Amino acid sequence: MKPINDSNLVQIAKQRAAGTYCHRFNRCIAVAILSVTVLNVHGSSAEEAQLFVLQADGTKLRPLTFEPETSYRSPNWSSDGKWLAYERHRLINGQRQGHICLSNSDGTEVRDIGPGELPCWSPDNQHIAFASVVDGQPTTDVAIMTTDGRNRTLLASAATNPRWSPDGQHLALIDFQVKNISLLDVVTMERQSCLPDGWQPDRGLSWSKDGRRVCFRLPGYRDEPSSLVLCDIRERVPQVLLRGNFGISTAWSSDGQSILVSLRKNEASPYQMMLVPVDGSRPPTAVPGQPVDRHNTDLDWSADGAQIVFSSQALQSGPTK
Repeated sequence: MKPINDSNLVQIAKQRAAGTYCHRFNRCIAVAILSVTVLNVHGSSAEEAQLFVLQADGTKLRPLTFEPETSYRSPNWSSDGKWLAYERHRLINGQRQGHICLSNSDGTEVRDIGPGELPCWSPDNQHIAFASVVDGQPTTDVAIMTTDGRNRTLLASAATNPRWSPDGQHLALIDFQVKNISLLDVVTMERQSCLPDGWQPDRGLSWSKDGRRVCFRLPGYRDEPSSLVLCDIRERVPQVLLRGNFGISTAWSSDGQSILVSLRKNEASPYQMMLVPVDGSRPPTAVPGQPVDRHNTDLDWSADGAQIVFSSQALQSGPTK
């Protein structure tokens, strides 16, 4: 097999920009691309996180991004599956700067729509909710904007991880002010806490497709592992589904029967994408077709359940926690 190196990646990028690149990847080529190591600005060997798409049945693994010295995180599907929003982090003047980008689902037609983190498409695909980084503040704010990056509107201070409800009427967000998940009515701007006092989620917020439940990651304390927690937003009764070393994102299956997470066995093992049954009837199972020797995190499931997008990084680079 012809080695996949930096010059190959440049050629692929040029072909994609010209619209002539065809995704004819077999499993061997995809794995070869995953094994590429690039040089950072200091000349040492390091690899940034890149985005990949995999069919939910474990076939057709394909890369979306190839850019050296650039890290891609937090991908999110549009409801029609045609577009992706994600973070792109570049080293500028010695500092990491994160912007939100939109692209077609095949990675073409990339548009930078400005600074921000953790983008989330509205159900009508007209707005992006995101976490806004404020200079000098230890926490982010939550805002929305139109898909051209304009009309940025602050919705909540000291909050992060915004996620639209399936009906588009609410944003669930992790609220640092009340140390809870807040449900924000996007019309009246009223907030309602979702959890009883004493629960302090940190990331991994997502909605079930019927809009009745949310799940999230509850951080562990001292030597305890983190927990995957479900909560019915009407009853406000949290349920710990599983304990383990979870990554920072979750996504519900289209039928509401499973939750997609990233999970690692121990500090020496990679984060792998796993399916967790909502009813707890069986242990988590690994998503087939994913690279088994890399950290696979920052995942999202397309609305039709057919595709998974995720961020993947070499083990020596270390994952985002």
